[in-house]
Amino acid sequence: MPARPSVVRAALMVGLVLLGRILYRKGSLINTLAVAALLILLVDPMMLFDVGFQLSFAAAFSLIYFLKDIMSTGS
Repeated sequence: MPARPSVVRAALMVGLVLLGRILYRKGSLINTLAVAALLILLVDPMMLFDVGFQLSFAAAFSLIYFLKDIMSTGS
């Protein structure tokens, strides 16, 4: 059974962020999300048409994009 797109996306993003910290690099979450999408699509281009893939990346992008607004209204 293949892994779900959300699990693969989360694992790749965590791995990329940790790799950046090991290399003492400051990274952008949007760029990390884009690289994760690129890597997944390089392995399986048909994943682009998977609704789970699309929703997972749309939700992650929305959370990253509105993170500052979400954090400022919480306090």
